[in-house]
Amino acid sequence: MEKTIKDLADELGVSKTAIRKKMTDEFREKYTRINGKTIYINDEGQKKIRETSTRRNNNKKNKEVEEKADLSVDVLDTMKKQLAAKDKQISELQKLLDQSQRLQLMAENKIKKIEENKTQQLEHKHWWQKIF
Repeated sequence: MEKTIKDLADELGVSKTAIRKKMTDEFREKYTRINGKTIYINDEGQKKIRETSTRRNNNKKNKEVEEKADLSVDVLDTMKKQLAAKDKQISELQKLLDQSQRLQLMAENKIKKIEENKTQQLEHKHWWQKIF
C-alpha cells in the first residue's frame, strides 16, 4: 500500500524533510510516483526508508548504551575508591580504639596498684598509727 511522505514520516516519528533527504534521484525513480503535488512511496521504498531509519536508531541506541556503560564504570570506580577510603578509616579507628583500650587498662592497673599499696601500708601500721 502506497503512503505519502507525510504518512510515512508520521509513522516513523521523523520529519518530512528527513524522509526527503533519504530519497535520492534513483530512489525516486524506483520507489515513488507523483500524483499532482503529492509523492507516494511504494511498499519497497517504505521498506528501504524503514531500514535506514532502523539502522540509525540502532546506532543511536548503541551509542546511548555505550555512554551508560561508561557512566556505570565511572560510578563503580568512584564507589570502589570510596570503599577503600572507608576501609582505611575503619582500620585507623580500630587502631585508635585498641590504643585507647590499652591506655585505659594501664590506668586501671595503676589505680589498682596504688590502692593495693595503700592497703598494705595501712596493714603494716600499728593499731594506734591507723587511728592517727
